[in-house]
Amino acid sequence: MKEFDYNKYLAEGGLLKEEVESINITPQQKRDFINQIKYFIKDEDFNTAMQNAGSILARILTNDEAEFIEDVEDFGYNSDEVEEYAQDLVGDLNIDLSEGRINE
Repeated sequence: MKEFDYNKYLAEGGLLKEEVESINITPQQKRDFINQIKYFIKDEDFNTAMQNAGSILARILTNDEAEFIEDVEDFGYNSDEVEEYAQDLVGDLNIDLSEGRINE
C-alpha cells in the first residue's frame, strides 16, 4: 500500500500553509466591511451580523466573487481565518445597542 502523503493531499486542495493568503485589508475595504455590518445590525440584529461577518468579508476580499465564506478558499484564503478576522472586526466596533448606535 502506498504511503499517504499529507502535504500532497493539502497541496491538491490548495491549503498548504505557505500558499494560504494572509488577510490584509485596505482601509477602504475595512470601511466597506463596517458599513455592511452596520447595515446588518440596523436592519437585522447583532447576532445576524456576526453570523454573516465572514461571508461579508469574503465578498470584500474577492471583489464580490465569493458568495459564501467557503468560496474564499478558491481565492487562496483560509475560511476559518477569514471568519475569525471578520468577527474580530465586528467585536472591535463600539456598539451601544441600547440606543441603536455603532461607533468606530
